[in-house]
Amino acid sequence: MAYTYKFNPIEGIFDITGDSLVINDQASSGYFDIGTMRIQWGSITYDSDTPVAMALPAPFANTDYSVLLSLHMWNYDAGKGPINVSNGISVVGKTTTVFMVNRDDDLAFDTVFDWLAIGLKP
Repeated sequence: MAYTYKFNPIEGIFDITGDSLVINDQASSGYFDIGTMRIQWGSITYDSDTPVAMALPAPFANTDYSVLLSLHMWNYDAGKGPINVSNGISVVGKTTTVFMVNRDDDLAFDTVFDWLAIGLKP
């Protein structure tokens, strides 16, 4: 299989094309496209017990994307001890450009987590 490698120094992106495979590296913007798939990532800190909107760096084609949330285990509530991850955080809604995160009401301090989303690019 033959591939063509092109670097755009103005935008700082590296595109690799070959047959139907296109890799669009936008890592500095928080996402990466491989063929028809889009992978996005980020981190957020919040201290609210109400849902919080997390804007995606780039849109997905639809709301059928998956989101993985990873709670930082070094978060610690001095009054309650270590976090019980079963009470942690969850995705409670999605659009093509935003997902909503809600943390359990028992978490009474800043919550820091990383997220990874994968789905179809538009």
